[in-house]
Amino acid sequence: MKDHGTRLLFDMFTDAPPPMDLRDEGNTGRLIYSVRGGSFEGERLRGTVLPTCGDWVTICPGGRLEFDARILLRTDDDALIYISFTGHQMVTDEQVALMEQGNLHRSSDTSYVINPVFETCSQKYAWLKDIRAVCHGHRTSEGLQSQFYELL
Repeated sequence: MKDHGTRLLFDMFTDAPPPMDLRDEGNTGRLIYSVRGGSFEGERLRGTVLPTCGDWVTICPGGRLEFDARILLRTDDDALIYISFTGHQMVTDEQVALMEQGNLHRSSDTSYVINPVFETCSQKYAWLKDIRAVCHGHRTSEGLQSQFYELL
């Protein structure tokens, strides 16, 4: 069987202020994050995260978080790349307690994995549409720090 390694596509920081909180008294519901911007950089592409992005997080019973996000990137050579992704994360009882107290940004010890899909009309970056990728990241006090990897 082929060994499926990875290759770093880019590191990305997104400036995401506290979310709009639509959770109910049982701590289930939705958190809506609006992204104010950010940056990304890798060996083959770099640029800025445009402030037209967001993440709609559903908090399910039992501590499962489901992600549904859209990100628009502008490369340093002015190409646009759209990323959509879904994924999930299981949170611990301690993390749920922090969220219930309103401490949504004290989760830097947690991480998530998502499956991004890339779209672009740029011929230079058309190769992105044909790759399989994963992203691993974590929340910081300022936003989200993520690493996007191409599956080889």
